[in-house]
Amino acid sequence: MCASSLVTPRVSLENELVNDGPQNFDLLVLDTFNGDAMPVHLLTKDALEIYLKHLKPNGIIAVNVSNRYFDLNKVVYRLADELNLGAALIADKGDGIQSYDSVWMLLARDRIFWSSPPLRAAPRSALPSLPGCACGLMTSATCCKS
Repeated sequence: MCASSLVTPRVSLENELVNDGPQNFDLLVLDTFNGDAMPVHLLTKDALEIYLKHLKPNGIIAVNVSNRYFDLNKVVYRLADELNLGAALIADKGDGIQSYDSVWMLLARDRIFWSSPPLRAAPRSALPSLPGCACGLMTSATCCKS
């Protein structure tokens, strides 16, 4: 197996920061969490900090949190709170034939972006503690134990 095949997207972005500097993305899309074997290392505080370094100041991170097995929106809201990001949940009801239901979260630093009426109206669920996690925050592949 080639060593480069072991490099994950998160590690690749981290290496790009060191070697080439930030990419200055307008939009960074995370769309890998729909199964029962999720790459949770892509949805940690450390990972989001790397993604933010690659974004333009007014850039957006879009996370597909559609999942039948896990309620990822609460994890993403917690991370957004910890990193002082605005967050909105956008749900789209598919027709079941050509499209399926999907739930996305948008994260951004730019407060002007959040003044848009559709985003101001987007729901924000309550944030109960995650089961088995003392602080309720996902800060690495496992929750913090403070």
